[in-house]
Formats: sequence, structure tokens, C-alpha cells
Amino acid sequence: MSFTVDQVPPTMPAQPTPVPTLGQWALMLLTLALAGLAAIRSRRT
Repeated sequence: MSFTVDQVPPTMPAQPTPVPTLGQWALMLLTLALAGLAAIRSRRT
């Protein structure tokens, strides 16, 4: 009985793909819009 071991070179990890994100100003405007909608909604109830 004999066994053979083959050495396989390690594979390189894939390059990460960039994820689109909101800019600082867009995030601030989105926060202000959400806060404004929440304020309007809380005044109605």
C-alpha cells in the first residue's frame, strides 16, 4: 500500500470589488430629510 501527496500551490485571494457608498454630504442630507419626516409625523399624532 502506498500513498502519494501532491503539493498544490495556494491560490491567491480575489481582489475586492469596490462598494458604492454615499458621500458625507449626501449622508447628512439623508439624515436631515429623515429627521424632518419624523418631526412632521410626530406632530400629526
